[in-house]
Amino acid sequence: WGLIKQVVHWSPFVQVYKKKYPWVQLAGHNGAFKPCDNGTILKKLTPKEFSCLTDILNDQHMLEITPKFHGKVEKEGEEYVKLQDLLAEFDNPSVCDIKMGTRTYLEEELAKAREKLVMRKDMYEKMVKVDEKEPTEEEHQLRAVSK
Repeated sequence: WGLIKQVVHWSPFVQVYKKKYPWVQLAGHNGAFKPCDNGTILKKLTPKEFSCLTDILNDQHMLEITPKFHGKVEKEGEEYVKLQDLLAEFDNPSVCDIKMGTRTYLEEELAKAREKLVMRKDMYEKMVKVDEKEPTEEEHQLRAVSK
């Protein structure tokens, strides 16, 4: 895919237009991601993740299958890592976010969440921005969704 993309990008017969698409953060902690420039995004810096991304720069196999890492950036008093936006060149991207690895919550937290369902207004607003028909009638009335 990378080779085809390069050929198309540098071909004199094809003109590439950088488009602006509506950027909506659907996952992660609110404010953890920000759109950036030239097909990149900013993600709030965490020391462990920064260390991991730096290590990937020395692993040729990992470089081939991970977004390009463009280092640290400071914006509005916060530190971010600058990463390739893998969706930047798609017209109507659809994403499936699959979690793999170690579970990051305790059984007690899961049981507590099931006992006391929390309705989230912020997630409802994100959902409606993407597709106003997606929430159920009850969610529309409450103007909130459960996680």
